[in-house]
Amino acid sequence: MKPLLTASMATALMAITACTTSVNIIEDKKVDERKQTSTDSPDPIVFACGDTELGATLSEDRAIVQFNGQTWSLPKVGAPTGAKFEDETTAGPMTLWIDDINASFKFTDGLQRNCTKTDRDIAELPTMPWLSSKEWVVEDINKGGVIDNYHATLTFDGISVSGSTGCNSFSGRYVIAGSKISFSPLLTTRRGCAPAIMDLEQKFLRALTTGLDVELKDTGALVLTGETGSITAL
Repeated sequence: MKPLLTASMATALMAITACTTSVNIIEDKKVDERKQTSTDSPDPIVFACGDTELGATLSEDRAIVQFNGQTWSLPKVGAPTGAKFEDETTAGPMTLWIDDINASFKFTDGLQRNCTKTDRDIAELPTMPWLSSKEWVVEDINKGGVIDNYHATLTFDGISVSGSTGCNSFSGRYVIAGSKISFSPLLTTRRGCAPAIMDLEQKFLRALTTGLDVELKDTGALVLTGETGSITAL
């Protein structure tokens, strides 16, 4: 004959069962937490990449990347470790790889940028998609206007800038930080023009240096203002 369970024995058995269930739930939760890494999180991440910043909003199949005032959508691809996103964008090939707090980003210029996660709010990153939306034609330099036959332009593409000084062609790179834009030393051709145009060319190039305030007016005009001059373009 099997012994009957006493009330105290039944209570103890119920406590053991409840404890085992609780342990199983905790272990399952730990497994789920291990499966969910930062690359699965929809929360935006801001990385510091040298003198620039990169924002990334991640989902299961893609990353929305903010860089230098512009935004791209990169599909997720296979990777041995971490999470990798890449695509042939309209600006050129682009690759982002993220592993926990570290990332590497190869932009259309082919440079590999090593990045580290920060606590910055992605809302603080500059967003200027309109900057690369057109060719900007210079209407004013240093608030002194331009002469009728002067035609200078600016075209922004990713991190590259190019155009005309009104006499020569130029090209270089730019970086956006906050509401300011900085230009690398610009390369220009060496054609000679009329003295009045050459004078405007020098003022134009002198203005395109570092730390210029960027503003888009209600009129649609782009205004760049710095210590060495100002440029207004439409």
